[in-house]
Amino acid sequence: MEKIGVGIGILVYNDKGELLLIKRSSDPFEADSEMRLEGTYTLPSGKMLPLESFEAAAKRKLKEEVGLDVLESDLKLVSISNDLNDYAHYVTIGMVVEKYSGEVKLKDGLEFTSYGWFSEMPKELCEPSRKILNNYLSNKIYSKEER
Repeated sequence: MEKIGVGIGILVYNDKGELLLIKRSSDPFEADSEMRLEGTYTLPSGKMLPLESFEAAAKRKLKEEVGLDVLESDLKLVSISNDLNDYAHYVTIGMVVEKYSGEVKLKDGLEFTSYGWFSEMPKELCEPSRKILNNYLSNKIYSKEER
């Protein structure tokens, strides 16, 4: 690994308290994940762009990946995690939002195969999303983990 990336993941809850997750394709090329997270469930997430704020990145990724609109002022920082595996290294910023408009519509393409609203997390939840969720539920911004 020659660089560290910065990613953003967004917890989106509906009025029933269920969490929005999207399923990545099981094909590594279609899944388009530097961390090789194909076949897993994930939060709406992705790479931050240069000069982009956390809120702007979260707003952009929600619109691009699932078609939802949010106000930057409704996004709240809930997690910072160090995501490292054999393929990539990311610092991941976790945000939460409960107010949004629009209906979920997956972006065009083959990266994602389905979505759902979950009250219990699937065992195939990817590790970066699991860390954001665990930090949020334990009311901790950061939890040190051994590699």
